[in-house]
Amino acid sequence: MRVLHINLAKRGIGRYGVLYGQALGNHPGVTARSIFDADLFEDAPVLQEQLKRFDHVLLPWERQPKHTSLLRLAQVVRAFKPDLIHDSSGSYNRSLLLWPLLSRFGRLVVTEHDPVVHVGMQASRGERAARWLLGHLAEHVFVHGASCQQMLVDRGLPATMISRIRHGHLGPIFDRGAYQAVVRRPQEVLFFGELRPNKGFDMLPEIAASVHQRFPDARFVVAGSSKGIADRNAAWGERIREVLEEMQRQPYFEVHDRFIPDEEVEFFFKRAGLALMPYREATQSGVAMVAMPLGSVVIATAVGDIPEVVQDGVTGYLVEPFGERVAERLVHALQHPEEVSRIRDQALAFARTDCSWETVVATVIRTVGEKPT
Repeated sequence: MRVLHINLAKRGIGRYGVLYGQALGNHPGVTARSIFDADLFEDAPVLQEQLKRFDHVLLPWERQPKHTSLLRLAQVVRAFKPDLIHDSSGSYNRSLLLWPLLSRFGRLVVTEHDPVVHVGMQASRGERAARWLLGHLAEHVFVHGASCQQMLVDRGLPATMISRIRHGHLGPIFDRGAYQAVVRRPQEVLFFGELRPNKGFDMLPEIAASVHQRFPDARFVVAGSSKGIADRNAAWGERIREVLEEMQRQPYFEVHDRFIPDEEVEFFFKRAGLALMPYREATQSGVAMVAMPLGSVVIATAVGDIPEVVQDGVTGYLVEPFGERVAERLVHALQHPEEVSRIRDQALAFARTDCSWETVVATVIRTVGEKPT
């Protein structure tokens, strides 16, 4: 079976694509080629190292006129002669014409990570078009859980054309062994990633103050950039500034308001005992798929498809999406280090088995097979 895999996204979804492409290339009975935006790999030596392990093509997608990029893409697809085309970037495909073009050359399947726009975010024209085109051009759609599946059914897609797959864990990119000397701090709580409205970033001062009253040794680390989202949402940008100023007044906060390069991600997660995800709304979470293999035990709110990965008391802690309930569960975890250690081991095992990329690819190939669904 010849599978052409394409992922033109940047950052998180782009990194997902690199690991998926590598596993696809190693799957028995599959001849695969992956296509990526060359910009994803600029100043990213970790990703460049991954590329050496499988067949791929890099396109300067944003550095040349769109018609030139599409023409080059068509040449690559035509030369490869795929039986199946899989876009693993979903609605982040970054071109109105991408799926209409790809569907001319073979069966098109798509992994959709976010069927709806997150709270406080605005979709680009390309993302809006992709969400509309999904039911018209894709033969099959993969999502990361039951709630995402229901979102697509509510939009009119037949349930028979939607299947669920795990979000593969991101350890192969971030667990480099570069910080073996780092000592884990059981009392340290990490909030990681872009400071988006749906992630509950603005609840952190209230949560931290409540926890600190009951567990004075607790420390909170924020590692992620405010710039991108502040540029896109002026009102939220102002709210971020207020929250950051409040954090800077508290001695138990350590704030890194910047994009964290791949080489540093391992440091933050291997140092923190707990990874906090107080999300108001979500579909799935790449943060959990970094935390589990790197040993930060996840405390997350029960929203979207997060409960399918974070099982309370088994692979992490799950709580209702309210600030005080999050604080209570944090205090519990901080007061029970032996329980946290047990959950850490179980989460690592879960990531390496249920969320392995080999398992993800096997599910995709088994589902779509050689014939249309």
